[in-house]
Amino acid sequence: MRYVLKIDVDLKLSDEELEMFIETRKAIAEKLGIAIRDVVSHESKRGYHFFFHIDADNGVTEKTLNFYQFLFGDDPTRYKINRMRIEKGIPWDKANILFSKVLEKHKGRCEECKIYEVIKEWSQLEKSH
Repeated sequence: MRYVLKIDVDLKLSDEELEMFIETRKAIAEKLGIAIRDVVSHESKRGYHFFFHIDADNGVTEKTLNFYQFLFGDDPTRYKINRMRIEKGIPWDKANILFSKVLEKHKGRCEECKIYEVIKEWSQLEKSH
């Protein structure tokens, strides 16, 4: 199955560092036995937003996806928050929200991420609570 790991790096990198960051994520993916099908990155005010499109086993759990995202460089606090959301029964696509307000700025550059559907659903959930 295809999943998207969302990573927020609040650090400006040189072109060489940016390339090395992506290449090391590919090495991590290889070690984990998952395939990266696409990498979409957007420069932000403070750094970069990365969307790693991966193929993983159909049996992969939401906890495992959250851990993969952490291994790819996700913030430890967000990892912990996502873990708590998952433990409360919130599905991965709704638990794994990242810079949802900022994503609107990227609309059209990462449509294949299907993140816009998730944002819309999450916004509706938040309004109903």
